[in-house]
Amino acid sequence: MKQYTLPTRHALTSLCREIQAFYGKDTFSGIGPSLMRKKPMFRVIFAIVRQMSKSRVLNMMLVAGVLLNYRVFRLPPAHSRIFQFGMSQNNIKSFDRLNRCLPQQVRDRVRINGQEPPFSRRIATVLSPKLMWDAGCALKETRQRNELSHLQAVIGCAALLLYSHPLPEHLEIICIANDHSPISSALMAVARQQGRRTCYTQHAPVTEHFPHLNYDLAILFDHASKLAYERAAKRSGVKATTKIVVLPPFEEEFRQPTAGAAPYKVGLCLSYLPDMEGLRALVRLLSDSPDVSDILMRRHPRCRQNWTAFTRMIKVDLRPQDEPATAFFANVDMVLTPNSGVTIESMHYGRPTFYAPGTDTITDDYYGFVAEGLVPVFSEKSLAAPAVFFDAEWKSRFKIYDETTMSSLPDLREATGRAFLQLL
Repeated sequence: MKQYTLPTRHALTSLCREIQAFYGKDTFSGIGPSLMRKKPMFRVIFAIVRQMSKSRVLNMMLVAGVLLNYRVFRLPPAHSRIFQFGMSQNNIKSFDRLNRCLPQQVRDRVRINGQEPPFSRRIATVLSPKLMWDAGCALKETRQRNELSHLQAVIGCAALLLYSHPLPEHLEIICIANDHSPISSALMAVARQQGRRTCYTQHAPVTEHFPHLNYDLAILFDHASKLAYERAAKRSGVKATTKIVVLPPFEEEFRQPTAGAAPYKVGLCLSYLPDMEGLRALVRLLSDSPDVSDILMRRHPRCRQNWTAFTRMIKVDLRPQDEPATAFFANVDMVLTPNSGVTIESMHYGRPTFYAPGTDTITDDYYGFVAEGLVPVFSEKSLAAPAVFFDAEWKSRFKIYDETTMSSLPDLREATGRAFLQLL
C-alpha cells in the first residue's frame, strides 16, 4: 500500500483537465441550456460560475461553497473492506447486479455509499489554505467558457480535497458506477494514489466520447461497450490494461421482438431532459391513430416534470414512477424511446422498439443505435408492421449489445464473481 500524501496542485490540475475534457465536448453543448430550461435556478448558478471562474480567489470561494453545501459526497465507513459509490438509482442497481454474483461472506464486507462527511471535516478542508489555493489555481489554469464543465471541475476539486485524508486501513476495493462523475473521478484518483484496488461497474450505455478505462477491473454491459472504450483509449493515446468482464443489465434471458395485431399498446419512455413540444406532437399523432389503443408513459427515475397536461390527452396512461421496467414492457406491444439505454432493455425483453427523435434535448441518435442498425426511426408507417425490422439480420447486429443472445445469465454471473474475487 502506497504512502499517503496530500493532493498536489499537479493532481488537482490533472483532475480538472480530465473532467473538462469530458464535459467540454461539443456533444454535451445542449445540456447546460436544457438544465436552465428545466430548472431556472441553474441560470443563476451558471451566471455565478461564469464570473467567479475568472479569478483564483473566486474559484477558491466556489470550491468552499461546494464543500460546505453539496450533499452528494460520501466517505467509506471506518471498517469497510469494499466501498461502492454511486448515488443514482441505476448506479445502485449496477452494484446490486455485481453483489449478487458474490459469496455471502464477501457481500457482508460491502458498504454502498457509506456516510456523509461530518461538517467538521468540511470546515477543516475549507480552512486548509494551501489546498484551497492550489484548487483555485488549478481551476483558473484549466478554465473553459463552458459553465457546466467548469462547475463539474469545481465539484471534482472539492471532492479531491475532501478525500485528502488516508482511506480506512482495511479498505481493499473501491467501486464506482459512473466513470464521468467528478466525485467518482476524484475518488479513483485517491484510490490509485493510495494503492487501493479499483472496480468500475457500468450503469448506462457509453460512447467513445467517454473517458478510457483505467481500473483493475471493469464490469461492462456488453461487447459494444468494450469496443466503445477501446475507441476511447485509442483516441486518448493510451494503452488499455483494464481487465474486462461482461455482465448484462438484465434479469431474464433474451426474447425475440414480436408484435401481434393492431391496435397496439404503445410504451413511450421519457427522458430526464424532455423536449415537451416534441412529446406533445408525438402523443397527438399516436392519439389520432386507429392502430393505437393506449399510450403508456414511463417517466425517467429522476424526472420531476408535471405531466398533468398529458394525462388529459386521449389514450394516455401515466405509469407509476416506481414501476419496474419488466412490468412496463409486459404491458405494452411496442416501445418508443428517446436517447436512452432503455432502448436496449426494451428489445431484450421482446418489444419492437423505435427511436423517437425530438423527444429530448440531447443530440439526435446520441448513442448511435440508429446508425448501427439496431433501431429504426419511428414514423406513423411504423404502426403498420412494428416487428418487421427485427429479423435474423437484426439479431446478428444486436448480439454485441446483448450477451444473453449467446451466453446464459448464470454463466456470466459466475465469471463476474470469479473476476471480482481475484481482486481480494
